[in-house]
Formats: sequence, C-alpha cells, structure tokens
Amino acid sequence: MRDSFYQVIRDVACDGLVLPKIFCEDHQIRYHMEAKRLKNEVSQKLKEEQRKLHKLSEMVS
Repeated sequence: MRDSFYQVIRDVACDGLVLPKIFCEDHQIRYHMEAKRLKNEVSQKLKEEQRKLHKLSEMVS
C-alpha cells in the first residue's frame, strides 16, 4: 500500500498535475517534497548531460 501511494505521488509530480482535493495536508506535503526532489534530480541530470556535451564539443574543436 505504501509503495503504491508513493508511486501515485511520483506519477502526479512527474506529470505536473494538481493533487485532488481529497488528499489531506500530510499527503500534500509529501507530494511537494517528492515533486521538489524529482525537480532537483532532473536538474542535476540535465547539468551532467550539459557538461558531457560541453566536453565533447571542446574535444571536437
């Protein structure tokens, strides 16, 4: 049950959807924490990819 809850939160956060009003305040806090964590994770991956591309472009030049 707990894993399915976190999967729903992750799916909603990844899709950028708004939580239904049925979620309590505790669930909303968890959603925002998960959304923030996912945003940071994606941002970090993007920065790593940009560094790799920058290094490759320097090697080609």
